[in-house]
Amino acid sequence: MKRCLLVLTVVASVYGVPIPAQRSAHIAAGGGVVIPVGKFADQYESGPQGIISLISGAPDSPYGLRVDYSYNGFRGDIVSGNVRYAGTHINSLTGNLVITGRAGAFKPYAVGGGGWYPYREAGETTRTNAFGLNGGLGLGFPIPYLQIGGFIEARYHAAYASHHLDRRFVPITFGLIF
Repeated sequence: MKRCLLVLTVVASVYGVPIPAQRSAHIAAGGGVVIPVGKFADQYESGPQGIISLISGAPDSPYGLRVDYSYNGFRGDIVSGNVRYAGTHINSLTGNLVITGRAGAFKPYAVGGGGWYPYREAGETTRTNAFGLNGGLGLGFPIPYLQIGGFIEARYHAAYASHHLDRRFVPITFGLIF
């Protein structure tokens, strides 16, 4: 019981007192390009990326929580007109802590957390489930004359697979916050 009370006290002090009137929730959606890095870049090339997010936090707090689902597509590596590796994609479902600052109307932020990264190699019928970490920086901004905001961010993802090459990539995303 004491442990549960301690955890609730810490969460309440970091995340704010859970009163519905003090919470704000937003949905964000965006897209861009994803760039493979490290040894993963030896097999694949950049491709499209998309993300849907649920963002929660107190309006006056610099801390928030964010749950992201993203699709990251990678083109296969082509050498001298021959395909060495067919394309692949990695989905991800991550939970993240967001720490926001303020610079006038702009909101620079840091985001980071961990999650699940299921993927299937091209030509394979089974899916590999990997767990990984991510972290990055972004900038939120208002869109004039509209009741929505925009954001641009870059994050480093590292999905750790036990029997395959680790998947490391950087999506660069532009999106809207509703």
